[in-house]
Amino acid sequence: MEEQKIHQNSYSYTVRKTPVLLVAQIVFVEILVLVAHLSIRFVSLWIAGILEYEIPGIFFTVELVIMQFVGVYLIVMFVLQWVNTYYVLNPKEVIVKKGVIATYSGTYELANLQSMSVLQGIFGKIFNYGTIKLFNPVLKEDLYLSDISNPRKYAAIIQEIEPEVTPIIRKQR
Repeated sequence: MEEQKIHQNSYSYTVRKTPVLLVAQIVFVEILVLVAHLSIRFVSLWIAGILEYEIPGIFFTVELVIMQFVGVYLIVMFVLQWVNTYYVLNPKEVIVKKGVIATYSGTYELANLQSMSVLQGIFGKIFNYGTIKLFNPVLKEDLYLSDISNPRKYAAIIQEIEPEVTPIIRKQR
């Protein structure tokens, strides 16, 4: 969380998605690359055994290098997506910023906010992350601050800004 003082008695919070999910994505990519490499090696050796053909060692080296490049590419994309997706919470609005190449920025006023829900599953409670769902009847749509660290803290900040908002605390299933 980064807290930036804008004016006296006026603050802006930059809220990012939890790094726990980023680490989980990186671990998943590493496991995926390993399983793909072992699968290709097993199938190649099995087919070579059936055909009574010896596979040159360079094949596995090239395959391993390609798999590593794919893994690095996916990890870089996940990290860039994580770095470039954040929410700016200030006393008047929530600003959503998303995108690596094609960027999106949306502004949602807090003035007409009707209800707010905090959604946390079992892993969210263990690792202290979750989603805040904000409903604005003027826009007739929900705004989700997805997978953010410490959602209850930010829900309390929103409750301070807009005391008329009905807080609803739920568990994700």
